[in-house]
Amino acid sequence: MGHGMSSGLSCSKWTVSEVEAALRSLGPAYEQYCCCVADNGVDGSFMVKLEREDLTELGIESLLHQKKLLLEIAKLKKALANTVEGFLEQEDVSAHAACALRSLSPTEQAKVLSRGSVSSARDATAALLARVREVERARSRSPRPAAAAAATAAAAEQHVDQQGQRNQQREEEAQGSADERQLVVALAPARAADLQAAAKEELQTRLNTGDLRGYPATRVGYADFVVMSPQAPGEG
Repeated sequence: MGHGMSSGLSCSKWTVSEVEAALRSLGPAYEQYCCCVADNGVDGSFMVKLEREDLTELGIESLLHQKKLLLEIAKLKKALANTVEGFLEQEDVSAHAACALRSLSPTEQAKVLSRGSVSSARDATAALLARVREVERARSRSPRPAAAAAATAAAAEQHVDQQGQRNQQREEEAQGSADERQLVVALAPARAADLQAAAKEELQTRLNTGDLRGYPATRVGYADFVVMSPQAPGEG
């Protein structure tokens, strides 16, 4: 009802005087019913169960006032049902079922409460326990957030390590290729000189014997000659 509770108690735990204060908060027209509340000992637990005929029995005859009070009571009951303790106060369930509901996380409790009252079930305790077990099974099927986050972080770290190893391998291979190229470049002049010296020596031998088959020369002289790559016999 518009009543602010400094004690933080749910409306079902209001005392008679607190119910009277809630009536006064609705306006002067409702103060006249405070005596009805006091005379009949209507506390919070009784108030949330009031129906239209109960209001008439209490002496509240105005249909408009009855409608207003029933709407306010419905609001309080809805707010009460959205809390675990408020839900349990309204449901006729065993202490074991109540303890099972309290043991759930706030998110899981909200899932149970969102399905509404179990009062219409043949066995309210069994119905509540079935809802609790359902959310517990859903929890066991899904990985824990912390574990999932740790697994993701480990996988990402492994990927980074593997990528780093591949990059290092490529760098080493590239460096090896560069070293090989540098070695070839360094050795090429010396090797070319050795080959040229060997070719000249063989050509001189062939000149001395007069056999130049397989060694075409563009120019042969006593001091200046050019040696081309050997060709197989019969070519050129």
